[in-house]
Parts: sequence; C-alpha cells; structure tokens
Amino acid sequence: HYLHTAHQAVALINRGRALISLADPAEGVRAEEFGADAESARAWFAAEQAVLLETVEQAAAHRYDVHTWQLAWATANHLHMQGLWREEEAVHRTAMDAALRLGDRSAEAYAHLGLGTAMTSLGRFEEARVHVERAIELHMESGDMRACAESWRSLAWVTEQQGDAHAALGAAQRSLALLRAHGGPAPDDRRLRTATASGLNAV
Repeated sequence: HYLHTAHQAVALINRGRALISLADPAEGVRAEEFGADAESARAWFAAEQAVLLETVEQAAAHRYDVHTWQLAWATANHLHMQGLWREEEAVHRTAMDAALRLGDRSAEAYAHLGLGTAMTSLGRFEEARVHVERAIELHMESGDMRACAESWRSLAWVTEQQGDAHAALGAAQRSLALLRAHGGPAPDDRRLRTATASGLNAV
C-alpha cells in the first residue's frame, strides 16, 4: 500500500523525475487515489512521513530488499523538498545496503543518485560527485537512458555548486542530448517533456 501510493504521489509532484517500475500490488492491496491533485499527494506525504521512514527501516530489517530500495526512492523527493537532507541520506544508505544484498545494479544506481542529491544539499560536494558519477556509469550499463539523463542533470547541479561552470555546462548538455536521442518528447508524454524542459533550463 505505502509503496504504490508513494510512487503515485511522487509521479504527480515531480513530473520531471524518471520513474522506477514496480511489480503489481499484491491481491487486495490498493493505493490511495490522488487523481491529478498534486497538493493532495504532498499532504499525504506530510501526514505519513514518520510511517514511511519506519516502513523503510522495517523492510530492511526483515530483508524485504526490493521493497526497501523502492520505498526509499519514492520517499526521498518529499524529504528533499522539506529540507530533511540527513534523513534523505539515511534512507538512501539503507537503500544502498538493500541493493548490494540483491546484487541489483540498477537499484544501486538509484541509491547512488539519491546519496549524491542529499550530499549536494548538505554541502558535501566531492562525495556527492563521486556518487552521481557512479550512478551515471550504472545507468548507462543498464540502458536506462532517462535515469541516466536525470543523473547527468544532477551532475550539472553538483559541479555548478563546486564552481566548475565548464563541467556543469557539459553535464547539462549530456542530459539534454540523452533525452533528445532516446525518443524525444512524444505528444502524450508529459513527463518526458518536463524532463527535457529541465535539461534546457540547465543549459
């Protein structure tokens, strides 16, 4: 319930984010319905924040590793927007442990990207850059080009914070090139159009 609801909520709130794929919910499990109401999705995250964080920890403790990393991914955007960057880092460290136990390099890539995002906000730019660059490598390896483009966009942010304008511009251009090369925004693909606009803004 929490995983699928959080996934639906973050899809509404952050339309430029590359979404992960989930397995179908178990029989009898229903996610909350938000329609197109992003404010309701934000309110749900705020109300359920403590439960979500505890659910990540409990899933990890019981070695529900797929659930662990996916729920960490789904919860992190809310934590980031609330300025809860230490909590964001913590859930992604838990996600990384789960990904390594699974041997799932795609999950590992998302955990690296999440750690890089949290560490950038915390001002730990060198650590952040290492994590984001590793996310790019792993997403390239898996062929997830939208996630790779998102990672390049994050690298543009990290390097901009470091004062490396040349690297930031190059990373933003790589992000935009990937989005354009892998399908481009189809008329019904609002998420890809939003991501492409973010890439253009970064350039």
